[in-house]
Amino acid sequence: MNNFKIELPTKVYFGNNCVLDALLSEKSRINGHILLVCGCSEASAVNAEKMHTWISSVNPDAIVTDYRNPHSNPRLDDVREAAKQAWEKNVHTIIAIGGGSVMDLAKAVAVAAVSEEDIGAYFGTSKELPENTLPIIAVPTTAGTGSELSKAAILTDSAQGVKDGIRGACLAPKVAIVDPELTYTVPLKTTMETGFDVLAHAVESFLSRKADLYSEMLSARAISIVGESLPLLKRFIESREGITEGDIDPSEKEAREKMLFASMLMGINLYRTGNCLPHRMQYPIGALTDTSHGAGLAALFPAWIGREFEVNRDKVQEVFSYLGYPADDIPTDGREVRKIFYGFLKNKLGIGYSLKGLGVKQSAEELAPQVRGNLKSDILSETPDILIKIYEESMGE
Repeated sequence: MNNFKIELPTKVYFGNNCVLDALLSEKSRINGHILLVCGCSEASAVNAEKMHTWISSVNPDAIVTDYRNPHSNPRLDDVREAAKQAWEKNVHTIIAIGGGSVMDLAKAVAVAAVSEEDIGAYFGTSKELPENTLPIIAVPTTAGTGSELSKAAILTDSAQGVKDGIRGACLAPKVAIVDPELTYTVPLKTTMETGFDVLAHAVESFLSRKADLYSEMLSARAISIVGESLPLLKRFIESREGITEGDIDPSEKEAREKMLFASMLMGINLYRTGNCLPHRMQYPIGALTDTSHGAGLAALFPAWIGREFEVNRDKVQEVFSYLGYPADDIPTDGREVRKIFYGFLKNKLGIGYSLKGLGVKQSAEELAPQVRGNLKSDILSETPDILIKIYEESMGE
């Protein structure tokens, strides 16, 4: 039995229709000038308007400035632009309402707005972040990244074509308000891709060398939830017309609630154990194609988990057990692992992607040197040329 430490610096409010009550509990933070970071879509505008109403109810004197994130993969220039607004308006608090990209952008802005150095000085480095970062209240609207509880902000340097991040304990939001009702009308493709990100976090943190009894417990629960709830959501969404709240079956709402709960659990694991190879390998894909994080992970995962089976057999088989596969159907060799996992993605989630299908034109040999950061948490990283092998096997036709 290994030793471990549990540290969760973020205060969490979870529950249906909990946003206003949570903000009232955090009323001392809702004052002065607030920067509201959100997305640019029609749904994002609706959520931003809701947040304006909630803030006004808590403190009518609070001043709110919106920053609409213009890119699905936030860029360093977006951080600079938003941080300039925060500095000029003497912002006291940042509220992020949206998906993982919105929250990552908000975290980076919290650093850039107070730092004497450009945000690029921290990008992809271990440079220590300033401790006086602006406080963040994170309100996720997708069940995916768990960014509301993690200590990383993933960004793109568009000038260099590089996707990486800034990392540090001070990036963890002060408050996370996790309300499943905000996810009820997320469309099918986004639900599946962000939902798969939850599964990727769960599987990678379960197989990570940094895993411990606590993180494994959270991973196992999250894998089980996704294995049951995400295919169910696909069937529900496909069976109804439109995405209005009034059309939504109570069982679908329950599945949405479970998915957001699993996403939150994996935010805890991200803070403590990090990820394995697929997340690092997705960053070049995202930078090159501007496709979603979940899409890139889906393209890479079958090849990766098939290879992982060769060095982590027992735990990979546990993953399939937690996904709900009967003992007789649990794969017993790497090629079978890859085939079954791809079938799960394609047939149950509708995201059977390949790298070429996402628009990747570079070869595996060109992609591999673009993978950055520490890969040692994945035992598979010791296998010679493993990045090239996984990229090659993920290319597709």
